[in-house]
Amino acid sequence: MSWRNASWLFVDTETTGLKVSEGARVIELGWARVDNMKVTKTGNWVLNPGVPIPPVITNITGIKQEDLEGQPEFKDISHKFYNEMNSADYMMAFNVKFDKEMIDNEFKLIGMSPPSKQWLDPLIWIRRFLQLGDNKLKTVTQHFKVELERAHRADADAEAAALATIKFINSFEGHAMPDDPKELGDLEKAWDADQKVINKSKYQSKIKNNT
Repeated sequence: MSWRNASWLFVDTETTGLKVSEGARVIELGWARVDNMKVTKTGNWVLNPGVPIPPVITNITGIKQEDLEGQPEFKDISHKFYNEMNSADYMMAFNVKFDKEMIDNEFKLIGMSPPSKQWLDPLIWIRRFLQLGDNKLKTVTQHFKVELERAHRADADAEAAALATIKFINSFEGHAMPDDPKELGDLEKAWDADQKVINKSKYQSKIKNNT
């Protein structure tokens, strides 16, 4: 069966920072379940990580420190989320590297391992096939005419990213991707490496032009 017609769990996280190595923790975890290319279920948890939220994060997400009072910790919802992950054929995120690292770290902190699933990253596909100026989720959703009224909230971002991904796959650009998930995963790595080379070249040209 093609990964297109399988079940996906599209996830998004809001966090206290950008790096696990610097102590970043998840403060909101949202997800959208996709079956046969349709969003069938969504979910969201606001989480109390036990650490302060920097003001810059509140400015971006609107989540305040007082909003976390009385909210569950990750350990309190970990088994429910584990089951959601385990019930899907594939995990997806718009920028997998960030969200997967954050989620893996939350499981690690409570002594659990997440289900072993292949993760796919539509951000890499969109960078490969579309020329949008930038690859922010807001730009992508606008391109595909997907509503995103609550940007930077995990449930809204996860569902909007899932809907945009479905539209991408149904478009001409989506036809260029293989049905086999392993082959797609290998292509993702190659496309991502190519993009890093392009970005490096653009950066070096910019520096050269400014000197």
